This record gives sequence, structure tokens and C-alpha cells, in this order.
Amino acid sequence: MANEGWYRYVSAAERTSIEGDLSIKSRSGTTWYALQRLTDWSDIQEILALEDPQRDSRIGPLYSDELPAFDVVPQRTVQPQKLKSGTWVSGGGTEAATSMAHFINGFANVR
Repeated sequence: MANEGWYRYVSAAERTSIEGDLSIKSRSGTTWYALQRLTDWSDIQEILALEDPQRDSRIGPLYSDELPAFDVVPQRTVQPQKLKSGTWVSGGGTEAATSMAHFINGFANVR
């Protein structure tokens, strides 16, 4: 098993959907994962440059040899970005994205 743990940060609505079918797959068709294990929404938003709604659940660790291939965006560093609110965030986190579903069996609260 690879020792790289990936995480998905989700809102309450996405968590409910995932719990319903035990499958992680974004409605947009591109599902993002992060390499950092974070616990505070402000850190998650800053490091991963995420817009609201707040993500209050973390799914993972999910190991790279068990995840689908990152066929949409290979592993990369999140660049500084300006959010829709006009706030700049520093980025610096590591992310990757896939178009394929991943089946899971566990959750952890972020708060």
C-alpha cells in the first residue's frame, strides 16, 4: 500500500450524497483530492484555494494506489488565487483530480 494519504473536503450536502451511495464523484465530473490533512475551514480555503460553501467533513486518508488515476489533473501545487469574494489566498497545497468514481467506507469530522 502506498503511504501517500489523499483527502477530499466536502460540504454537508456532498457528504450526505456520498453516505447514500458510498461513492465519491463530483457532480461536475471532476473530483478533486488534496494531499494535506487539514482540520480548519480557513486553512482548507487558504491552502487549497476553495470557494464557499464551507467544507466541514474530510474523507480520507485515501491511498494513491487505491484511488482512480488522476486523469483530469495530475498532482500539482495550488497557486495563489483570487476568490470570487475578492480575497486572495496563498495556495501552496497539493491537489489532483479524476473523472472516475471512488468507493469508500469511512468519514472524519473536520471541526
